[in-house]
Amino acid sequence: MNPVLLARVLVVVFWAVGMPLAALSFVAIPRALSAGPLLTRVGWAVVPVLGLLTVILCIRTLLRMDARAGGARFDRQWLGRYYVEILIAFIVYLMLSTVVVTVAPGMRDSGLRTLIGLVPSLGMALIIAVIMRWLRNADEYHRARLLESFAVTAAVTVFWTSSYSYLEMIGLPRLNSFWVPVVMTTTWFVWSIGRAIVGR
Repeated sequence: MNPVLLARVLVVVFWAVGMPLAALSFVAIPRALSAGPLLTRVGWAVVPVLGLLTVILCIRTLLRMDARAGGARFDRQWLGRYYVEILIAFIVYLMLSTVVVTVAPGMRDSGLRTLIGLVPSLGMALIIAVIMRWLRNADEYHRARLLESFAVTAAVTVFWTSSYSYLEMIGLPRLNSFWVPVVMTTTWFVWSIGRAIVGR
C-alpha cells in the first residue's frame, strides 16, 4: 500500500476506532466490574483493552513509518513522548473514574461522597497539563493544527449548548452536563477523521 494512503488509513483508524473505544471505557469498565453474566462482563472488559491496543499500535506504526521516511528524530521522539504521557494521563483518569463510580454511590456521608466525586478531576487536570505542555513545545505546524481542532470543538459546543438551552425553555428535557464533554470529544474525533481523509 502507498505509504501516504497507509498513513491516512492509520490516522482514521486511530480516531474512528481506537479513541472511541478508549472513550467508551468510561462506561465499559464500571459495567465490567458490576454484577452480571460473566460473558457480558468479559465483553465490556475487552472494550478498553481493544481501544488502548488500537491507539498504541497506530501510533507506533506511524512513528516507525516516519522514521523510515527520514522524518526528524527530535519531532518523532517528542511526539512519541507526548502520546505516552497522554495515554498515561488518560489511564489515570479512567482508573479514578472507575473507583468513583464503584465506591461513591454506596457512601453515606454526603460530604465525603462529594469529595470522592471530585477525584476524577485530578485525572482531567493531568490530561490538560499534558496537552498544554505539548502545545507550548510544539512547532508552528502542530500548534496550528491543535488550535484549529480546539477552535472547531469550542465553536460546535457553544452552538449546540446555546441552541438547546432555548429548546429546554419550550419543554424539551434538560440534558445532563455529562453530554458536554461527550459532544466535545465526538466533534474532535469527527474533525480529525475528516482532516485525515482529505489529507490536511
